[in-house]
Amino acid sequence: ELSFTEQMQTIHCTSILVGVHGAGLEWLQFLQPQSAVLELGWKRFMPTELGYASMARRRALVADTFSAGENVTINWNAFMQANGKQNISESEKVLYKNRKLEFISEVENPYKYADGYFNVERFVNKIKGFCNELLERHKLRF
Repeated sequence: ELSFTEQMQTIHCTSILVGVHGAGLEWLQFLQPQSAVLELGWKRFMPTELGYASMARRRALVADTFSAGENVTINWNAFMQANGKQNISESEKVLYKNRKLEFISEVENPYKYADGYFNVERFVNKIKGFCNELLERHKLRF
């Protein structure tokens, strides 16, 4: 476990911060100006104007998102347990999945209990493109 000072030193030296959409990406506030942020998630759960990649762009960092698209599997057992339900019908699942996220509480959000599956080749190509953009932007050479 790192102390707060060690965490700050680590993020200060980070060139590319890659993370799943969530509060952990708040660390982007402490990145150096030449750094980059890649936010991972899935389409329904990544607000374009309000996401962390958008926040990073406002700080003039290189930033982008990478989405699993609709390749998401919800762990309905975990969802039922968190909501005190014994079972959930297929029609209820559809209703929960299609509700607007801003109208439901965090515990009722089925995507909180979801796993996104990324296409590895697309992900690797995204990272390569991201690194090339950083190299070009800062005229870096290896």
